[in-house]
Amino acid sequence: MKHDVVPVARHRNISPSSAAALGIIKGLCVTRLWHEAYSYLPFTNDDDQLQAMTNVILAALHNDDVDTAIKLVKNLKNPPPNDSAAATISSSLNDMVRDMFRNLNENNKNAYEFIQNLFNYLSTLDYFIEKSAIDEMKIFFAKYKPNTFNYGITIVYPSGACKQLPGLNLASGDLSDDEFNFLLNYLMETAYAAKEVYNTTTPVEFEKLKSVLARNKFTMIVDGLNILYGIDRFATDPVNSMIKTINFLKNLRVPRTQMLFIARKHALSRIPFEIEKNLRSICEVFLVDNTSRDDWFVLYAALYSRAYVLTSDILRKERGIANKSTPAKNTQVNDKLQKWLYRYQYMFVRQGNRVYFKQPMAYKLKAQYTKNVWLIPYFNEKPLTLAQRPDNCQTNIPLTEPKLIAVTAINSTALTITWEFANPTYDQSDLIKIVIEFYEFYFNYGPINTSISYTFISTNKTITNLTKNFDFVNAFYYICFSSNSTNINVTIPLIKKTCQLKRTCLRINSSICPEAPFVIISQTDSSLNSFIINVNWLKNLPYVRNGTIVKLINNGMTGTLLSSTENSTYINQPYRFTSLQSNTNYTVNIIVNYTIFDRSLSDIINYNIRTSCSSNLFYTGDSFIFMVCSVFLLFSFSE
Repeated sequence: MKHDVVPVARHRNISPSSAAALGIIKGLCVTRLWHEAYSYLPFTNDDDQLQAMTNVILAALHNDDVDTAIKLVKNLKNPPPNDSAAATISSSLNDMVRDMFRNLNENNKNAYEFIQNLFNYLSTLDYFIEKSAIDEMKIFFAKYKPNTFNYGITIVYPSGACKQLPGLNLASGDLSDDEFNFLLNYLMETAYAAKEVYNTTTPVEFEKLKSVLARNKFTMIVDGLNILYGIDRFATDPVNSMIKTINFLKNLRVPRTQMLFIARKHALSRIPFEIEKNLRSICEVFLVDNTSRDDWFVLYAALYSRAYVLTSDILRKERGIANKSTPAKNTQVNDKLQKWLYRYQYMFVRQGNRVYFKQPMAYKLKAQYTKNVWLIPYFNEKPLTLAQRPDNCQTNIPLTEPKLIAVTAINSTALTITWEFANPTYDQSDLIKIVIEFYEFYFNYGPINTSISYTFISTNKTITNLTKNFDFVNAFYYICFSSNSTNINVTIPLIKKTCQLKRTCLRINSSICPEAPFVIISQTDSSLNSFIINVNWLKNLPYVRNGTIVKLINNGMTGTLLSSTENSTYINQPYRFTSLQSNTNYTVNIIVNYTIFDRSLSDIINYNIRTSCSSNLFYTGDSFIFMVCSVFLLFSFSE
């Protein structure tokens, strides 16, 4: 049953309070009469409306009424409450997104439309979400039947460029003139108005600062005392701290006339003249009275100059712009300040003996849509302070490129490469280019045949495989599948490259096609409660070993590496396991890492073995091998 989302009160002569209406909505939404909750939505005020509508949306999704959920999501207007340590994250919003994906039926034909409208709502908010919501998205998309979306994680550089998605950038997060003026005016009203000026500075001192700022175009403001105390023990060793600070500031490579160092006068009272001269040679210095609030000078100078600020103090101590002791209560001020700090603060960080800074984030904080890709910045962990910033970005990507499905050995001299195209309902590409490269080599045999390429350039999307015959028997093949897709309105094609390592079958038995090309596992030195696993690496092949990890899945025990040996065929790495139980099944998990043709690969091998009551051991079953490419992007994307 579908329901109109325009709410009409059943009893027009009753006007419950917003809190009462919200309570009724919550109660109805967990019953089969959930649709009755509509009639109470008009009674919720702005503070309660989002929570009330969220409850009804979740009830609709729980009952698989996605049409109704879509209509409600389209009408979401209010931002979530600011209820987190970070001004740009809302636990309520995170819970809402997580629960919606948890209740959305991936088989419903309107699920795609609901997702688009939900993401559109998120794109109107300057809020990050948390990893728990991202995890729920990943679970959903993994089950989503139409396979409309592929998804993945990409690191985002401070500039906004996506590491795993070349050519894709988050939108610029610069503040508007109105936002700068809003913060500066609020700062003046609350800190430098006539009634407050003596709590912050003196009128003469403040006029002097404004004169310095008017004469110079500063691009970097340094919170001097914050850096001095953060870089070393300034209270007990001021000279050494100042020397380290000077060297640190030199690494910023900011011209002297563009960097302003602000501190209280006592910062230089114990510094020799030559060292102070060195400081003044790399930046302008402005010293305030020891009773003045230097942090407010830093804040004013940075906002006035629209300059970057080097400090860790503002994020840790200030929730917003306010007077000397009271945090700001104004949510608008708080949100704009946080947005400015993300965009303009070089965050000074010290970890042990290491000091460095985190660059500002030049991109917008909110979910955004670009080049048919939804990008959703998020926190890996719930932030505890304003100093935390998100590290990753979830991408939900309409799949329009061909995707490599499998490389299969069909006999001792042939391989079949199979790929698939996206669902034609969502495929927007008009021209496809597929390039397949083969690197052919043989154990202990001659040169490597490289770059045997096959290219398809066509709008024909019915060709989905290629079978290639080779001259070598039971040889090794490194196959790279590259695809280009271009759209009518897009000038830059998207390129994706996927590589796999394969081996053709044995000559004597074409049904035996080895899956572990470079490594053979064996066991020796069996005893009642111990055994040795041998990782045998084939020699004379074009790869470089990067390391091996050998563990028991049963208890997490790591094998002890013994002395390696080698012969003309193998390099043997033996790993001993001791203190085992007799007559017990064990599964040994072996991960072998290596580099071939400038790409890092891993083989994951599970080896089954069972201890016995005697001094002998035996193993059962075959090794199970799964290819993993550590530099291979596990998701495709499109224009």
